[in-house]
Amino acid sequence: MSSINSNKNEILSRIEFHRKSMALLPLPDDKNPGVSFLIFNEDEPNGKFICSCMLLKEGSCSHMQELKKIFDSLSEHNPDTLFRNGIWYKIASILIEGNKTELGNTGIKKLSLETGNIIRVTDSKNSELARFFYTDKDTARFVERCIGKPQNIDGESIPARNVILSNLYHQSMTKNEWLMLEQGVKTRGQMQEESFWFRLAYHAYMEFGNESFKLNPGIDNKTGLFTVTCVNRDSIPVFRINVPRRVVKKLITALKDLLPNQHGLPIQPVPLKSIFNITKDTELDLDLRTDIEQLQKKGEAFFLKQKDFEHYKYDDLVYIPDLEILAELEKPGKERKFRAPLKMNLKKSQVSGFIDDHDHIDETSAVTQDIKAIEVFKEYESIEIIPEAFDREGCSVSVKYSFGKNEVSLNNILKAAKDGQRYIETDSGWVDTRSPSILNITDLLKDIDPEADPEILKLSRMDLVRFNTFSSNVNVAGDNKAYRDLLKKFLDLKPSKPVSAPEGLKSELREYQKLGLNWLHYLSENFFGGLLCDDMGLGKTHQVMAFLLSMMEQQNIEGPFLVICPTTVLSHWKAKISDHAPSLKGFIYHGGDRNFSKALKKGKLILTSYGILTRDIEKIKKVSFPVTVFDEVQHIKNKHTQAYHAAEDIDSEMKIGLTGTPIENRLEELKALFDLTLPGYLGTDRDFSLKYVKPVQDQGNTDMQEELADVISPFILRRLKTSVLHELPEKIEDILSCPLSDDQLKLYKNAVKQQGTGLLNTLKNDSQPVPYIHVFALLNYLKQICNHPALVEKSIMNYEDYESGKWELFKEILNESIDNGQKVVVYSQYLDMIDIMERHLKKQGTGFVSLTGKSTNRGSIIKKFSDDENCRVFIGSLKAGGVGIDLVAASVVIHYDRWWNAAKEDQATDRVHRFGQKRGVQVFKLVTEGTLEEKISAIISQKRDLMESVVREDDPGLLKSFSREQLIDLINF
Repeated sequence: MSSINSNKNEILSRIEFHRKSMALLPLPDDKNPGVSFLIFNEDEPNGKFICSCMLLKEGSCSHMQELKKIFDSLSEHNPDTLFRNGIWYKIASILIEGNKTELGNTGIKKLSLETGNIIRVTDSKNSELARFFYTDKDTARFVERCIGKPQNIDGESIPARNVILSNLYHQSMTKNEWLMLEQGVKTRGQMQEESFWFRLAYHAYMEFGNESFKLNPGIDNKTGLFTVTCVNRDSIPVFRINVPRRVVKKLITALKDLLPNQHGLPIQPVPLKSIFNITKDTELDLDLRTDIEQLQKKGEAFFLKQKDFEHYKYDDLVYIPDLEILAELEKPGKERKFRAPLKMNLKKSQVSGFIDDHDHIDETSAVTQDIKAIEVFKEYESIEIIPEAFDREGCSVSVKYSFGKNEVSLNNILKAAKDGQRYIETDSGWVDTRSPSILNITDLLKDIDPEADPEILKLSRMDLVRFNTFSSNVNVAGDNKAYRDLLKKFLDLKPSKPVSAPEGLKSELREYQKLGLNWLHYLSENFFGGLLCDDMGLGKTHQVMAFLLSMMEQQNIEGPFLVICPTTVLSHWKAKISDHAPSLKGFIYHGGDRNFSKALKKGKLILTSYGILTRDIEKIKKVSFPVTVFDEVQHIKNKHTQAYHAAEDIDSEMKIGLTGTPIENRLEELKALFDLTLPGYLGTDRDFSLKYVKPVQDQGNTDMQEELADVISPFILRRLKTSVLHELPEKIEDILSCPLSDDQLKLYKNAVKQQGTGLLNTLKNDSQPVPYIHVFALLNYLKQICNHPALVEKSIMNYEDYESGKWELFKEILNESIDNGQKVVVYSQYLDMIDIMERHLKKQGTGFVSLTGKSTNRGSIIKKFSDDENCRVFIGSLKAGGVGIDLVAASVVIHYDRWWNAAKEDQATDRVHRFGQKRGVQVFKLVTEGTLEEKISAIISQKRDLMESVVREDDPGLLKSFSREQLIDLINF
């Protein structure tokens, strides 16, 4: 059995594998669909079966049983072994040497050509890597293995093949690979497995095995592009590979038995020298004598000097179009001996390079002193930029840099960089094009052609922003006042005309909100998107409503506009629109009876959730929206989710993300949000990782932190409450400590002793993996003890039989607040704790409402708390009551237990301390002394460094990981 291709329908179409691990997709008519996995790794050397249909069950299912049968039938012909010993893996290994493009950095696009539909695969520079000639199912499987979307079987969402392959990849990693990955290093094998070529080879093996195909070579006579086309057993071309030049010879050598002269192309190279040594007596296999005689008349030297010679060169091979053959250049023989020249002329452009290369020469030398006297400019004094034209596509500008008394055009700087010339001569000295202040610009504009016009550069609006970000002392000049004024405002991030608050807005905008409105208009008129990241409570919703209203009133744009948000926030948006911007006619598109056509007719602003977006994207993406708003956009920060892909598919001229936490864990999350709202601005994932993630996140490079902050600053607007405090009431936060009661102390010590001893021993042994699940289970158990003993004793109804230090403190604060006539908001992450609070309030006759994930009438709960004077307390779980609602009727917030994520905790507080609050807000955070809660509080206070250094005035992110020492400290008592 040469491959798993022998049972195509049953295996090929449903199986995926990586290394020894394997996954089986369900049949299309499966009533209980599930993806079953058989995982082999160091922890599971004998293999472990799991299935998505059994997540909440134990035992086996039909999917596992079927996978076991398939695996057993293939045990002697392991597909991974056959794949890695076969021709496709060999091809991939060679192609990776020529182009290391990772799968995640490829672009895959369907194009309609006169010859038919194709799937074009490109790298980060938009250079074509391969193309598929559309052949329905096998091409569809290729796309799904690269970027596919989930399938839907009988109403159940089944992960796409690329997600399944990713799971197999991560589950099969060795411990050493994980350890290296944590250090930011990958093995050679991992780098291969993450490349595009590996995935293409894997797909080809799955479709054709190692035998059922032919490979046809070809060379484009115009460009010299060397290609290999895969043809199936029916002689139909399936896909074509563009072979990187430097690995052409290696590929030819490796595939010499598989690359016949099918297109009349003698693929095995002959020595070029032998062609020019052919005589009339030479026997030729091909009728090429006339062509060769013409070639010989011109001579070998002439041939090698031809202008287009480089087009046809592949390392030491060269293609001769006239003969349609590949020739091999003469290999260097013994080193030739030349006489020493009588005179050497050192070009002026080499002088500064000579200085750099010969700093060690004798300082007393006269020639050295003359050379050293030449000034080398590494910093410019100012930049003059003259706009020549300004249109939708960008701006035509003349840019000149001042160095001393001399000016150098940006065109000359870019040309020198492109030609590899480091220094540019001026009357006063030499401009170093590799100095940091200039290198950033040449790097940034490397794709701009400086020779298209010797004086003028055509820069896109995005390039212009990038240029301005990395430049200083920029002066706008020129005779055309209209263009000059436009460019000044553009560079200052201001709209071309001041924007007034729309008449349809029924509430007044604060000053910082007016600035936000102008910024949104700046983005809109320049065809940008962006992230509005104001602190919770500063009225992001109000600024967006004002923006949309002003587009309707001042630009006659009727919509439809689209707002996507978490389900829990839909009613909040609808209420805000009704109260403050009724002319927007907000319409909620949600629920089982939703009708998209009706929504488009009824509303100028369509409100929907991320869940509905994912399910109905095929309908939604057919409509073109002037503006799409993603509220709480951090919900789709993961690029690999269905919701993110659906958000990308929306056809919208402008995409705006709203969030209080643009980064919760990693800088890659910020990159994902920018790719959604401003595609291409931050480059490829790989480039972003190399330039910013590793230096900033892994190495703490403050210079790169500052650079990244500058780069994103035009498109991210962030204001803290502290920066607009004069427009908001004050907020006072107190962390109140209390001792454990005797009941709590006994439970806490026993838990640490019985459950913690073994974990501590494991954590202290560096050779053993960290048992994160067990550690966090213990920490969660300890937090419940700190709250109230009744939580761990499972005796909620008899909670009064136990003593809790925190509970007593809570009752004191609660009673004092109520006695002073204030309304109180209380948060806890434990439903049993909320149950105890409810029982207590009922017993003492205090009016209250509670909101948890189980609540279905959110709107009426919030309305009662806001409008009913006798409803004094709002109790909420942090997840359900911490986002998307207004609780400004309260002026006291009590965090009964601390949340791991400080950003979530702050968001919950800001339900009370937000736009519309007219009183000072008192915030109490309760902590039990000497427990892990004190340590959590300390850790939370340390979590603000990364975010504040990159996203200005930002909140911290979610606690990503703990060191062994931190975990030991949290458990110890």
